[in-house]
Amino acid sequence: MDFAAIFPFAPEIGYIGLVLVNFFGSLIPFIPLPGFIFLASMSVGNQFDLHVLAILSALAATAAKQIIFYVSYQGRRIISEKTRK
Repeated sequence: MDFAAIFPFAPEIGYIGLVLVNFFGSLIPFIPLPGFIFLASMSVGNQFDLHVLAILSALAATAAKQIIFYVSYQGRRIISEKTRK
């Protein structure tokens, strides 16, 4: 069975699509699943370079998680001193 027949979206999405899906999927805390599905489906075959896919996916996920950590760290200032104790 041809894997491209099951996931026909992979050739059209390209590297930029993978980065966008992985970035916005990683912005949601605890649910990074959409990026992994695209990464797994795009890594099958010879159309995309596996190293570039892995590096771009990791960079996009890391950037998104850094944003989440920064926002949660800065959100600590909103909480009163009494609530923190």
